[in-house]
Amino acid sequence: MTDRLRELQTGMGAPPVLRLSDDGKISAQLVSAINLFFEAIADKLNGFISMGGGGHRSWSGNIDGEYIEVTFPNVADTEMRIPHSLKRLPIGVVVVRKDNYCDVRDGSANTWGREYLYLKCSVAGAVVRLWVF
Repeated sequence: MTDRLRELQTGMGAPPVLRLSDDGKISAQLVSAINLFFEAIADKLNGFISMGGGGHRSWSGNIDGEYIEVTFPNVADTEMRIPHSLKRLPIGVVVVRKDNYCDVRDGSANTWGREYLYLKCSVAGAVVRLWVF
């Protein structure tokens, strides 16, 4: 099982193991387990979708994204290549936290890929936490 799959399963819980009784009938216990599982799904879909813990290199809960903490180069507006773990082309980036008043913007947005994205920061050496999705 991959770490991503394990994390997804721990966010909502894995589906119950469904086994019929020896006579092929559904037991009250099985019906109860199925109902609890679907209630958990309804809870997640009705406003309880997790954004994750926000730690560096952590997945963003039930949302397909990743938090990344970046220290930008010591020269302002220098393009920085930032690795990510999405294994797909990112849609965008949101600045979640920053240690300085700064502007983070696309570097070479048209060259973003399945492993890297490129950003610039208006302040040299700024430490920024990003949500890449």
